[in-house]
Amino acid sequence: MNRGLLAPFPFALFLLLAAVALPAQADEDISRFFGTYVGSGNAENIAQGDVEVRDLDVTITAHKDDGFVLKWITVVRGEDGARTGEDVKRREVE
Repeated sequence: MNRGLLAPFPFALFLLLAAVALPAQADEDISRFFGTYVGSGNAENIAQGDVEVRDLDVTITAHKDDGFVLKWITVVRGEDGARTGEDVKRREVE
């Protein structure tokens, strides 16, 4: 089976479901999602054959009338698994 042809399918399915489901949910109070979420996971780079351990901090807060702010910090740990050092990568997005 050629996985390259099927790779976009899950993402396309997600977009289709989101397009159908989100308008129906638009009147719900989004404040129930406000808060800070912390976790970690592994990101596998198939082309290079390596795995990166990533820590994620995500914060969702209120903004103006009915808006929200999504802020996340990604920390790619170093080779020794530490969160500090020369080879640690940190990215912050809002």
